[in-house]
Amino acid sequence: MLGIGSTELVIILVFGFLLFGPDKLPQMGRIIGRALRQFRETQEKLTAVVQTEVVDPMAAAAKAPKVAVAAKDEDADAEGSASTEEAPVRKETFAERRARLAAERAAKEAEAAADDAETICGEDYWPLPSYSKMLYYV
Repeated sequence: MLGIGSTELVIILVFGFLLFGPDKLPQMGRIIGRALRQFRETQEKLTAVVQTEVVDPMAAAAKAPKVAVAAKDEDADAEGSASTEEAPVRKETFAERRARLAAERAAKEAEAAADDAETICGEDYWPLPSYSKMLYYV
């Protein structure tokens, strides 16, 4: 028990009685007991989280069968021999996705602006008749 002998424990209890008095000593014991219990529970939870999130995946990765790399053909560099292996698909990072979406948004806005400019400059926008129609009426 924490390396405390019986004489040390008696001395600590005597100083506890003198310092806190017999009325508050049981309350202090309960408070210290609760604090130690909460500390142990928190420590067990943290240990469980570390075990499930860190240690178990590392152990599973270490135990997983290793994929043997196929031996390259001697004449793999010769003409006509194509590699049948495909490159692994790489996940898009957040920065790459943000840049791609910004470019798509800018392209849509440019297309919408071009459509608006075409509508404004076209005959559909002007309420007045065109020049050829004006000559016809005169």
